[in-house]
Amino acid sequence: MTRFRKQDRLSAFENLLSLAGCWYWEATADLKLRTLSPNFADETGLSPKSWLGRRLSDISTRASHLSLAAVGEPFQDVIFIYRDEDGAERVMSLIGRPLRNGRGAIAGWRGTGRDITLQWNENRHAVAAQELLLGGMEEISEGIALYDADDRLVLFNQNYLFFRQGDGPTFTLGEKFQDIIRAAAYKGRYPGAIGCEEEWIQRRLAYHQNPSGTFELELDDGRWLQIIERRTSGGGTITVNTDITAMKRRDERALQAQRLQALGQLTGGVAHDFNNMLLLFECNLELLGKAVRAGRSAESYFEGCELAIGSGRGLVRRLLAVARQQPLQPHLVDCNDLVLQMQELLSRTLPHGIAVQAMTSPGLWRTLIDRSQLEAAILNLSLNARDAMPNGGTLRLSTANIFYSRSIVDGHQVVEPGEYVVLSVSDTGKGMTRDVASRALEPFFTTKANDRNSGLGLSTTYGFIKQSGGELEIESQPNRGTTIRMLLPRADRGAMRDKYMLGGSRPMRGKNR
Repeated sequence: MTRFRKQDRLSAFENLLSLAGCWYWEATADLKLRTLSPNFADETGLSPKSWLGRRLSDISTRASHLSLAAVGEPFQDVIFIYRDEDGAERVMSLIGRPLRNGRGAIAGWRGTGRDITLQWNENRHAVAAQELLLGGMEEISEGIALYDADDRLVLFNQNYLFFRQGDGPTFTLGEKFQDIIRAAAYKGRYPGAIGCEEEWIQRRLAYHQNPSGTFELELDDGRWLQIIERRTSGGGTITVNTDITAMKRRDERALQAQRLQALGQLTGGVAHDFNNMLLLFECNLELLGKAVRAGRSAESYFEGCELAIGSGRGLVRRLLAVARQQPLQPHLVDCNDLVLQMQELLSRTLPHGIAVQAMTSPGLWRTLIDRSQLEAAILNLSLNARDAMPNGGTLRLSTANIFYSRSIVDGHQVVEPGEYVVLSVSDTGKGMTRDVASRALEPFFTTKANDRNSGLGLSTTYGFIKQSGGELEIESQPNRGTTIRMLLPRADRGAMRDKYMLGGSRPMRGKNR
């Protein structure tokens, strides 16, 4: 067996230390250095003479870190900070073990050292950068949090602690996202989750795992948050919460003002129309009384009273259509056939300066709808188009199939996914401004003289279309005409149609393109 000389073993040991970036040291019982390995100068850039014969506690500016050595305990990775010959701060990591004599007393120390100045400075800069980041985050009004790839909370600012009252969930570093929201949901912190906690939690987790867009969240103290989440390149998730309570309150006040304005228009319009009917009824009753007293025929006055009653019934029907509560009699309808018939009717009734065109689509799906009401809707839209073209123009009726693979949202309008028959009424008239188009569906809103229009036409049509499970779109620009599209559900979409028949949705606002 090959035997290595002590010198060879020592040389091999020193080479191994050098490869590891370390150096070897020995000291007396009171930690006065008496031996340094030859590679000390190469690893530290210092002269061994500047250290030999000195106690470690005298060299280091952090002598307290050597307190373990004072009681004879081994020490591991003790940070040893000192200044070199040029006054620059250097950092060492020291390992030390006591050497004991036969009686167990400490006779000296032996260990290794490693220069970690570069790593120390990098870490210090990283810590400073992190403190700067955290300080900056605290100055941001939004709540910000970072979850790691395991969905554990690793960073957040104080504004992320949106449960400021009561016994809301705590935010502890290392806590999992699902545990935080589950605790909040079952404590009633989310009014929208009450009674359906698990379903709500699963929807919230689905967004958290595949975030897109934004969503709004109501808290139990009446505040609202807008939440945006995005995935990081490392698989984590960053969450930004913005308090939008003030904006919500402003929107609610504006909506309430709009409702009051609409109610005022509705009340004024109904009062005006009913007053006219009552006046007609009153006049005919007065003439009827005179005719009876004079012994003349009174049949024409009865007809006048019946006309007033019929007008009242018509107004009630229009109001029910606006409220989407009129009784409907849906049947399978071929809109191509309907458009061709309406073209023939309108060509005879509209002024000669208006050309009526029909563009039908081959293979058009059928829709389940009240045909007479749909005819009335087309007629109503065509009369509006006529009024928009006092000098003549073109009225075009067209049909098409369309399929939406996902919900289409535009303002207050929401078109559910599915197959629709599109029936469009277009004109080349004056068009509408953005403001007028946005109010075109409001009951009793009109830009015409009061004696020409009650303002219920478009809102009646919209109410009927919504009650039938469809949607209505308005596209208009000043001096470039208007197109109104009625989106009618395909006849075999029974489940979705039944859902719509049970109730309407929010009114759509007109849109400019």
